[in-house]
Amino acid sequence: MPDLKCDGTVTDWEELEQRPSGKFRCRPFYDASCDAVMLFIADDESYCDRVHPLLTLYRSIATGDVVGCRVKLHGEPIPIGEFIGES
Repeated sequence: MPDLKCDGTVTDWEELEQRPSGKFRCRPFYDASCDAVMLFIADDESYCDRVHPLLTLYRSIATGDVVGCRVKLHGEPIPIGEFIGES
C-alpha cells in the first residue's frame, strides 16, 4: 500500500497507479498521522494554496476555484472568517 504522508505525497506511485480508480465521492478523510482532515468537493486536478499554517486550500488548475481543503486539528484556532470574507 502507498505511504501517504502528511504533505499529501505518496511514496509508492507505481502501486498507486495500478489501483483501479472509482467514482468520485465527496467525503472527509481524517489522517491520524498528522492530525488533519481533508475534504475534496470536486474531482478536479488541483494545486495547494496554503493560506494559514493550519489551513491549506486545494484549487482547481483549470478554474482556480476551491475544490478541497486540509485542516490541521492541532495548534491554535484557525480564524476561518478571514478566509471567507468575514471580519
